[in-house]
Amino acid sequence: MTLHESDTQEFKKSISLTEPALKSVCGFLNHHGGVISFGRTNTGAIVGVDPTDHSLRKLSQKIASRIKPEISPYIRVIEEQGKHLIVVTVPEGISKPYYLDGIAYMRTGTENRVLPPDEIKRMILTINQPPWDREICLDATIDDIDAALIYNFLAKAKDERRHDADASASVSSILEETSSAQKWRADERCDPDIRKRPSAVHLSVEDPLRLFQRDRCYQPLH
Repeated sequence: MTLHESDTQEFKKSISLTEPALKSVCGFLNHHGGVISFGRTNTGAIVGVDPTDHSLRKLSQKIASRIKPEISPYIRVIEEQGKHLIVVTVPEGISKPYYLDGIAYMRTGTENRVLPPDEIKRMILTINQPPWDREICLDATIDDIDAALIYNFLAKAKDERRHDADASASVSSILEETSSAQKWRADERCDPDIRKRPSAVHLSVEDPLRLFQRDRCYQPLH
């Protein structure tokens, strides 16, 4: 079977070509991962390399020291057609963007192109963007709260925690009191099903809107 270079595969004839291979490591990290094989020509033909301990250690050290955030790729030696190959497996990065000597590369086809600032910014925003169901709906109002869930929670708090909340109070009053007094910390006591944050009333700034009535849908914020 003939192998070809692709957006997930790179061939290097010699271990002396470590410098251009580092760009591929960075490009794979910022894309979908990939494999670099030392000991193959660009056409995939096997020529082999001499995998000394020194060359393997030097390759590993260069990857670890020059690519940031730091990674530890899987490097192994395999044998094909009686010749040795050094194979570097690079997973897709989980802390994008990655940089080689301060420059971010992205694998595109068989090339590693430099990422421009606007793409780096978009990548950072995409990686750090919370799931849509954890975003705040700025158009939410108190009418979007499922009052039944609030009152069921109060009844449960009264029975199990002996909480003295007034079950006859309005939803707005209950949430305002909860927010200002912080009597119930969402991460410790609140039932996950009633963690909400309408536009002017919130239970916890870290928690998503989970009390909307089921018949309304909201678009995520961008």
